[in-house]
Amino acid sequence: MTFIFGYAVPLGLLLSLGISGISVYTDIKERKIPNVLIGIGLLVGCITQLSLYGPSGLWEGVLGLLTAFFLTILFYILGGLGAGDVKLLMVIGLLSDPLTVFSVFFWVAMTGGVLSIAMMLLSKKGFQSWKNFKHFFLSLLYLKQVPRFDETKSVTLPYAIPIFLGVLIVVIIGNLEFSLPVFW
Repeated sequence: MTFIFGYAVPLGLLLSLGISGISVYTDIKERKIPNVLIGIGLLVGCITQLSLYGPSGLWEGVLGLLTAFFLTILFYILGGLGAGDVKLLMVIGLLSDPLTVFSVFFWVAMTGGVLSIAMMLLSKKGFQSWKNFKHFFLSLLYLKQVPRFDETKSVTLPYAIPIFLGVLIVVIIGNLEFSLPVFW
């Protein structure tokens, strides 16, 4: 545990905040999360888990990584997440554990949904994004196929932002005295 302003924060979550914070910058600037950053995160995750908790800690981190993969792969296949977003969440999983990944994923989904709706409402392309959203679900429901869209016609969200916010919320809520939807 690392203490910040008197609050106990697991080192893995602190490192996750740093890596996802850098990812926010690159995702906004270049619309991608560099593989070099993911590789560094994986290396730091393995070293951190092994040095702090031994082989069982590394196993717990690998389970967190696999949990993140299985939670996000469908969203990648459907086009809702990019490969960098999936890999970033896997790094966060390696730096933590499966239960923390569920909590982070919940808050990523909540913040991502709120930010996406806000961007649609505030953007000139918002109406087209709404039409794409409606077309996507109707195609899945009635045609049983995943439609493809021209992303230049709709609003897109650099998803490293909700990922960072999800980790930040888990860090903050982990230090509050009352219970919210956190799965640990």
